[in-house]
Amino acid sequence: MTNQAQELAVQPAAYHIGHPGIQLQEAFDVSVVIPTILRPTLRRALESVFTQDFKGRTQILVGIDKSTADRKSISEICRTMPAHCVVTVMDLGYSTSVRHGGLHPARDGGTLRTALSYLANSRYVSYLDDDNWWDPNHLSTLLTAIERCDWAFSLRWFVDPESSTPLCIDQWESTGIDCGVFADQFGGFVDPNCLMLDKLRCEPVLRAWSIPVDGDKKAMSADRNVFRLLRENFRSAATQSATCKYVLDPNDGLHPQRMEWIRAGAAPENASQRVTEPWGKIFGIGLSRTGTTSLTEAFRMLGYTAVHFPTSLGQIDHHDASTDTPVAANFGNLDQRYPNSKFILTIRDKPSWLESCEKFWRKNGEDFEKTEFIRNLHATLYGSNDFDPARFSAAYDRHIDAVGEFFRDRPNDLLTLDVFTDGDPWAALCDFLETPRQQAPFPHQNRSSVVDALLTRLLAVIGDVKETATVANVSVAYIDGLRNAGIIDDLDEPMVLDGGLEANLILRRIVNVKGDDIAARIVNGP
Repeated sequence: MTNQAQELAVQPAAYHIGHPGIQLQEAFDVSVVIPTILRPTLRRALESVFTQDFKGRTQILVGIDKSTADRKSISEICRTMPAHCVVTVMDLGYSTSVRHGGLHPARDGGTLRTALSYLANSRYVSYLDDDNWWDPNHLSTLLTAIERCDWAFSLRWFVDPESSTPLCIDQWESTGIDCGVFADQFGGFVDPNCLMLDKLRCEPVLRAWSIPVDGDKKAMSADRNVFRLLRENFRSAATQSATCKYVLDPNDGLHPQRMEWIRAGAAPENASQRVTEPWGKIFGIGLSRTGTTSLTEAFRMLGYTAVHFPTSLGQIDHHDASTDTPVAANFGNLDQRYPNSKFILTIRDKPSWLESCEKFWRKNGEDFEKTEFIRNLHATLYGSNDFDPARFSAAYDRHIDAVGEFFRDRPNDLLTLDVFTDGDPWAALCDFLETPRQQAPFPHQNRSSVVDALLTRLLAVIGDVKETATVANVSVAYIDGLRNAGIIDDLDEPMVLDGGLEANLILRRIVNVKGDDIAARIVNGP
């Protein structure tokens, strides 16, 4: 009996569409997940991603749930795709949702959002349904908002399904945490089309995309589970801009209620409200290491949209407040471009400032060298891209004098603030901005002594400089510097983890990479 080779059918389940030479292994700056049944509106959704003002490497993952439509339509749409984008198509040939004969209960895509979130080759993941679309600044504003948190969200427009005309901004439903009409029932809500996740920090959330709320007979509520986990466990930020176009569905059970909201016009008392002021913008014009990160977070706590280290005028245009060296280097031009703006000069005791700068440059100097924008910025402000105490000291005095001279006859437009030594920074800041004072503690974001203690404890447990730097996401040179400086923290005693957001983020990375037991040992001792 002769064995005969059988001819097998081979059907690819995934493929990439991109320009020649695109590197797939290199992590993308952002990924966009689009579940689809290949409706004609997919073209509009994809083209809205192609035309984003963010020009970083963008991966678009299209997951086909079930469809008899011609797959060639995707390639045709991609003919207008810019060079920085890649479309990754996942076409399994079957549905994972019970809606179309699959195994998983989520009827709106089964496990597609979960699987594609894990497969995305970027830590930042946004979501877009194939019948909706985004404004050009959607991704850029979300990426700015997510800089110092775990997830971010935009607001959205309700759109007429027949004419595709935007009707009004949703002030009732997808408005954020503890606000809107679902505040009591769900603790608020954010539509998936408005979300961006840091998937490494929010990893436990990804599975929830395939799990509807218990008792939901329609099984279309996995997004509620996702929002609940995000709200309860992770830190968020809002862009406060409506950059998502959400097309109303007349067959949705909430459609009559939404139309009633639109006709009524008025927002509920607890809906999200954007802060508006009689002046132009708010600018934090302090140099590096003067509390600009803390000031940015303070703005957000006061209800302003704020961007730390803006890299374009577009980012400044779309935020109420902007801070850090790109702003400090251009405060005169910004004053002309945005009349009637408020300026806040953050300062610091110079010896303390120089010491902080030296550590900061030792920690991040290698990354500064890689970016022309930062090299030029540091050359302008400090006269050097490398830390030099004499040049930095002179630059500090020069900047303070220049700001003082510029605003000499305009004292009402400038606040000088030391967030490190002022007993209550809120008092001066809130009085200057004419806004009610906050009861919460002022957000001191970077407390380097606690961060260093955490890093040295991590090094003591791991024992390897390179691995410690990888886990903490800092440079090898910085960890090596701590070791060579002989900085030691006693592992036998619990540490007080009051180091602001930077220390908390490092601890979260330790938990994600090394596990809870190692993190507990570092913080609590043996």
